[in-house]
Amino acid sequence: MNVLAQDLWHEVRTEFEIEHGAAATELWLRSSRPRAFSRGIFTLGVPNDVVREWITTRYGDTLEKIFQRLTGSPVRVLVEVDPTLPRPRSSGAPEVRHARPSKEAAFLTRPENRLANGAIQRLFRQPETGNPLFIYGPAGCGKTALVRHHLSRLGEEETPRATLTVTAEAFSENLVRAIRDRDLTAYRGRILAADALVLEEAHRLRGKRRTQREFLSILQYLIQRGRPVVLTSRHPPNAIFHLDEGLRSYFLSGILLRISDPSEASRSAILGAVADRFARPIPPQTITRIVSRVPGSLDRQVRFLEKVAAFAALEKKPASIEFVAERFPELAGDGAREVDLDRLIEIVAEEFGTSPAEISSNRKHRTAVLGRHLVVYLATVVFDLKARRVVRHLGGLSPSTTAYARRKIELKRREDPIFDARVRALLDRLDSGQKLLF
Repeated sequence: MNVLAQDLWHEVRTEFEIEHGAAATELWLRSSRPRAFSRGIFTLGVPNDVVREWITTRYGDTLEKIFQRLTGSPVRVLVEVDPTLPRPRSSGAPEVRHARPSKEAAFLTRPENRLANGAIQRLFRQPETGNPLFIYGPAGCGKTALVRHHLSRLGEEETPRATLTVTAEAFSENLVRAIRDRDLTAYRGRILAADALVLEEAHRLRGKRRTQREFLSILQYLIQRGRPVVLTSRHPPNAIFHLDEGLRSYFLSGILLRISDPSEASRSAILGAVADRFARPIPPQTITRIVSRVPGSLDRQVRFLEKVAAFAALEKKPASIEFVAERFPELAGDGAREVDLDRLIEIVAEEFGTSPAEISSNRKHRTAVLGRHLVVYLATVVFDLKARRVVRHLGGLSPSTTAYARRKIELKRREDPIFDARVRALLDRLDSGQKLLF
């Protein structure tokens, strides 16, 4: 291997670390070595099939894009097993420990996913029971982290099993590339060689007929030979449109489980576990403020917590509420963003003669639905809360419910003066937010 290729690989690793972090670089590229670079093909040596499959399916496109940015021309990355290379450390090695494993470990004790956790453990021990396992739930509920935690444990066994994790998008793109390069047989062989297969974001198979037929044949092969298959999705099989009925039948033939969005209590517990790994302590009040104020998925809140910890360490100050409010204005103040949703639900329930439990439930009777819509309307329009936080507080309603609720309440306010007067009275009782509407 010439010096130019070695220098180029060093630059590629540096760019890769910027995009994917030091942990992924250490785990998957540390033991890799450049072997050849000729005629637009960069051959990379790796210690075993597991690393080869992971880099090819998970990071192949990323590496090729980095090569093109650095060289100015297309470069194909060919990953080959080199038995002379040292075996990489497992994912639990101290050298690559960081905040994510703590978060994943905390997932195991969450009430929202106890069934899924037990089902994954049972599937990997006894693949003949409930294979395939189909896990679905909203984005950010922890499906991927939970499955990968168990996959990492498989890699730590005395006889490690070759596992393959691929997203539906990557599976489809690699399939198209294999067909174009007349490499379909080899592509199938690499997937069929896996002892366990995880397909993430299975809902993205919708409408891709050729990809669905190919995955169905792979699924049949693996299940018939007793190899565990786990699928994660945002939607259950029956809610995935334009899906081959044979594939849908296989999805439904095993175990079907839903993981709900993490509650605020679960999010606080998980962020607390992440914070325990930082050298500078993060007060519980700061964690509570992040959970209540930072919208979106759990991963986003974890990244925000890491940012807070980094700023605190850099300035050598405690990560107190005052420090956080100074550095991150979106978490400061006692404005409308801090409205107590439980108090809002209580006031609306009292006004309409129902109970908070009815409003927070999925009951369809008229009073409960009207109260629920009004809570969503007031929280999102008047108090400017994020829709994701509101629907999570109301039992995990679909985010599309917020747009529907706003339309219904706005229409009713325009057409019913009495109802409009009741809403104004509610705002008077809440004593906040009227200036945003009137």
